[in-house]
Parts: sequence; structure tokens; C-alpha cells
Amino acid sequence: MQKPSMLVQEMYAAALAEDPNAFDYDGVYDSIQQEKAAPKAQDKVARQPKYIANLLEQAQLRKREQDITNERRLLKERQKEDHEYGDSEKFITSAYRKKLEEDKKWQESQALKDLDDERNDVTKLGHMNNFFHNLTRNVALGGPRATIHQFVIVREV
Repeated sequence: MQKPSMLVQEMYAAALAEDPNAFDYDGVYDSIQQEKAAPKAQDKVARQPKYIANLLEQAQLRKREQDITNERRLLKERQKEDHEYGDSEKFITSAYRKKLEEDKKWQESQALKDLDDERNDVTKLGHMNNFFHNLTRNVALGGPRATIHQFVIVREV
């Protein structure tokens, strides 16, 4: 009969002949860990931040408001100095004129938005009729647009 170590060596050789990775525990474990980590790494690359776009938009709005405020301040300073330079010509570049027009349009749109927000402010509406009036206009709860849509569907059937 053969020695136990010879028998173990033959079994070891047979197992390696059948599968070369039979005793490569660390390599198999590493490959499993890489497979688990791969989707997480791809998710990090593909995922976009949730709130950064809103933060950047709000920062742009604040920057625009600050620019307009600074323009007003500079205009007041220029008006104070007009008595010194009142008779000289004033030149405005087309880019600056365009910027002023855009600022004016933005201020008008902001004023309309603020007026609309104030008009629809729930805290200032005191009567429940306003609540029910807005409830009937709500499309998600079957408002006018929804009933027209339902009418069209009924007609098609």
C-alpha cells in the first residue's frame, strides 16, 4: 500500500489536471469581489447628482439679482456726479444695451411670477370657497381638462 502523502499528492495532481483553478481560493475570491464592486462603480459614474442643478440655478438667480442691484447702485452714483459731467456725451455699447434689455425682461418676468405667487398664496386666502374652486380646476382630480379628455374618449368608443 502507498504512503498517505503519495496518495494525497496523486489526488492533488488529479484535481489540478481536472481544474487548474481548483486550489486558487484567493483568485476566485478576488474575482467574486470584483464582480460585486463593478455595478457599484458603474452606478457612481452613471448617476447624476439630485440637487446640484437646482442649487446652480438658484445661484444664477442670486447672481443676476446682485448684478441688477449693483447696476442700480452705480446708476445712483452716476446721477450724483451728473452735475460735474452733465454736458459730456455718454456712450453705451451694444452689448451693455442688450444686457440692460435682458435684465429688464427678467425683472418683468420676475414681477409677474411674484404677482402670480401672491395671488395664489394659500395662506392669504381666507375662505374655503377658494379652496373648492381650485379643487374643481385641478386636472389631476378631474378638473375641466380631464372631463374634455374623458368626453373625447367616450366619443371614440
